[in-house]
Amino acid sequence: LESLQQLGRSINKSDFFKCLEWMSLADHVVAIGTMASVPLAEYFGYAASKVLPSVKTVTSVGAKNSDFLKGLSSDSLVFLIAFPRYPETSVTLGKLARSQGCRIVALTDSNQSPIIQIAQIAFLISISATSFVDAYSAPLTFINCLITEFAERYPDETKKNMSYFETFTEGMNIWHQRKT
Repeated sequence: LESLQQLGRSINKSDFFKCLEWMSLADHVVAIGTMASVPLAEYFGYAASKVLPSVKTVTSVGAKNSDFLKGLSSDSLVFLIAFPRYPETSVTLGKLARSQGCRIVALTDSNQSPIIQIAQIAFLISISATSFVDAYSAPLTFINCLITEFAERYPDETKKNMSYFETFTEGMNIWHQRKT
């Protein structure tokens, strides 16, 4: 609860709205998170892909993700997610994206985070005391707020992309159909 309360106090509204604008202008959006931040990056990618046209998720370095930089430019937006212990892999991937000219938005917990230096916008999101199991309720809430606000501010883009998402999931028979 404390992390969620602090979230409401810590978010810079002008940065939040600038981030939404960057999302609307981006030709590609990439969510990067490694180690314990993998679930956050995956969730961000899943949620964002419903409302944005081109979303990639990068959670490791290797052959599978070696091409994530292809097509990225100054028109691309990267969400770089890293919390303690700040995996060096995330820092390196963020630097590679920055070298492509991408805009970088950091989701992290402290001004001491190494990804702060890479990002143009940083959202400091408190997490519970670091332990072997991290409580990511505040970062998940922030991601939900960001995607929800985007959908409300850009309804035409959202409707178009949601329509594609629904058509795709129907065609793939992803959802369980209750037999009557």
